Amino acid sequence: MDVVFGLIDNILKDRYEEDFIDRINYQVTPIVLGACASVLFAKVYLGLSIQCFTKAQFSSTWNAYSHDYCLIENTYYIPQETSIPHTSQRSEAQIAYYQWTGFILAGLALFFIVPHVMWRSFNWISGYHIRPIIKECYDAKDDPKKRSEAVERSARLLHEANKITHTYFHMFKK
Repeated sequence: MDVVFGLIDNILKDRYEEDFIDRINYQVTPIVLGACASVLFAKVYLGLSIQCFTKAQFSSTWNAYSHDYCLIENTYYIPQETSIPHTSQRSEAQIAYYQWTGFILAGLALFFIVPHVMWRSFNWISGYHIRPIIKECYDAKDDPKKRSEAVERSARLLHEANKITHTYFHMFKK
């Protein structure tokens, strides 16, 4: 239970390097997309995703097979008042059941998270630790003495980060 409260506290904690829109992009949107994908996965793979009309003579295994076949190959809707259309016209009555929607939503959730993770990792790789600098400057904004110390410390951190040659990563050569 402490883990859940820790995660919630970490999500709701103020970070001064981002604004409301950034937080929606990398926190709220992936949570909503992940929840929708979870519901779809649960419905398709744990529950009964689609019920197709089967013959009464089918055994339970044949019923399960026909339901899986309907999920993969789509199904048809034909009102009772109309006759069954010819083979060439059946594609018009076909109902497409998108079994890939859950995977697409999960992929979209990852696409919203990946840029934020890359931004944070590149901050640490480059040596420019943006979050502590911004937090320290924000905390010292009201006190003039703390402000001058924070500016001096931040300038020293940025100066030291500027000296890093990054020969290990071969990314930021000077």
